[in-house]
Amino acid sequence: MSCFRTTFYAEEKDAWCDLKSKAEVLNPGTFQSIFNSIGVWGLASVDTILGHMIAAELNFFLHTIHSELIQDRTNLENFGKISKTLNSSELIGKVNILKVK
Repeated sequence: MSCFRTTFYAEEKDAWCDLKSKAEVLNPGTFQSIFNSIGVWGLASVDTILGHMIAAELNFFLHTIHSELIQDRTNLENFGKISKTLNSSELIGKVNILKVK
């Protein structure tokens, strides 16, 4: 329907438009047409399916990142150093000073 690389949101039109042709791709009427076609139960089913698809993609992404981090010991050591730095009292004190000013 709409791709973030080839479309943009035009607030004045209240619609998603194609970058090249500037033609409307999605607008509130599109969603009304979908609702009229499949109804509440159909929209709920589409929402559920999309939610499961997003969850599956996130799980795959996290599994890939996790497996690559475990394979490379250097990454684990670097993340440990970063974590210690972020949790250090020196850094927390500097952040608090910046907030006061």
